[in-house]
Amino acid sequence: MTQREIDLLVSRMQMHDKVGNNQYYTGNGLTKNLIAESDSQYGVVETLNFERGEINLRTFREAGATEIMEIEP
Repeated sequence: MTQREIDLLVSRMQMHDKVGNNQYYTGNGLTKNLIAESDSQYGVVETLNFERGEINLRTFREAGATEIMEIEP
């Protein structure tokens, strides 16, 4: 791992302590897939949320504010 990558991960962990980044972050911008029936190794793209309340992605999708797409890491 390069020093730049180490610095980025340290910064991310510092942010995690302050604003609660996704604990299932895999290190490549994606999150771990927690759906047992899914063949996909990865879940959603990690987003940074400064809100303390839960965000319902379905609400965003239904409002046309986001979309779900298949990606390859």
